[in-house]
Amino acid sequence: MSGILRRLEYLYHELRGHVQYRGEYASWNDALASSEGYDDPRILERVAKASRTVINGDAAFERDGVVFKEHLKTNKLLDALKTITPTTTGKLEVLDFGGSLGSSYFQCKPFLQSQFDLQWNIIEQSAFVKLGKAEFANQQLRFFDTVETCLAQREVDVFVLSGVLSYLPTPHKMIKDLLRHRPKIFIIDRTPVQHNGSQDRLTVQHVPANIYGKSVRYPAWVFSKTGLLKHFDNYELRSEFDALSGRILLTADEAKDTGFVFVQRSH
Repeated sequence: MSGILRRLEYLYHELRGHVQYRGEYASWNDALASSEGYDDPRILERVAKASRTVINGDAAFERDGVVFKEHLKTNKLLDALKTITPTTTGKLEVLDFGGSLGSSYFQCKPFLQSQFDLQWNIIEQSAFVKLGKAEFANQQLRFFDTVETCLAQREVDVFVLSGVLSYLPTPHKMIKDLLRHRPKIFIIDRTPVQHNGSQDRLTVQHVPANIYGKSVRYPAWVFSKTGLLKHFDNYELRSEFDALSGRILLTADEAKDTGFVFVQRSH
């Protein structure tokens, strides 16, 4: 796409209130200084309200505080989980890093629990964990403050990072730390990736008011595909897919919301 057409598209989506990735920052602190609403407690309140709607049976699932009345016709994370070979017990135990109050769990649960003994463990910020334990935890769904606390209690088959990697100050370090636990399967979902170029780009993501009830701006990484894949030498890239709407709005460059499924190589 030419630069003129890309800019016209960018302006069109700006007027329509779509999420955008802007700028290029030298450090996380620089991006944070250009952000607003990063720790706004109203975000948790909005997510909690939407999640209660799901629990009460008045919605199929929520994502980022937005309620969906019906399940999506296409759910690539669900497709990936459904194709996983179960253990001899038929159990599927997931560690969902940054899983909010169960967004992916509620999306996937109706379609997985008939196929697997489904167990879902969410690692989140303390405020989410406290509320999750108080209102949303059940025999399938649990909340933990740290990966280590979770793994001390649960035998996990699959690590899932869905829509979270971009918002970590040191995402590559986090991937390395998680891989030290040697998960059998590692899924990255809903992550902005540039498929050309070798450098990550640190941006500020502009989220319109129609999503959270107010406009917010987050530091957000857009990753180099090459840089992400280099962590997974001991894994087979089983599949790669467009997540959500695929191509994302990023000034000057092309990027896509992308997902990857990595399976540990047998030795």
